[in-house]
Amino acid sequence: MKLSIYSFGKSRSWIADGVDQYLRRMPQVSVESISDKPVKDKEERMYSRISRGELVVVLDEKGESFTTRELAAKYKSWQMSGSNVSFLIGDADGFSNAIRERADLVWSLSALTFPHALVRVIVCEQLYRVRSLVNGHPYHRG
Repeated sequence: MKLSIYSFGKSRSWIADGVDQYLRRMPQVSVESISDKPVKDKEERMYSRISRGELVVVLDEKGESFTTRELAAKYKSWQMSGSNVSFLIGDADGFSNAIRERADLVWSLSALTFPHALVRVIVCEQLYRVRSLVNGHPYHRG
């Protein structure tokens, strides 16, 4: 299973360093930044990168929250399905209803608002955590 994370704009070096820490541990994960110019078609440009048959997870504050174990169960079901999974991280304005409706899952990290660049690191860490939990690795101790 290949996991792809798409987000808008470039990230600062400390964000890139945080993402790289997890990508080195998970070679099946890729992170791609998409230019947010011009504004009018940026969501479609992001969506166009997704292959037919991939599961789409949109990160959005209006989404569903999960415990680590619940997310691990979702991860395991994604593995069993044999589908690749794409995670879409919006900009400061989030995503339109049209994008949320096309998603297989809308995931909220928290009721709090985070900078979209920081969400890249959080998603990478959570994917590493649930992957470790599913594989019986001691990283997750909760």
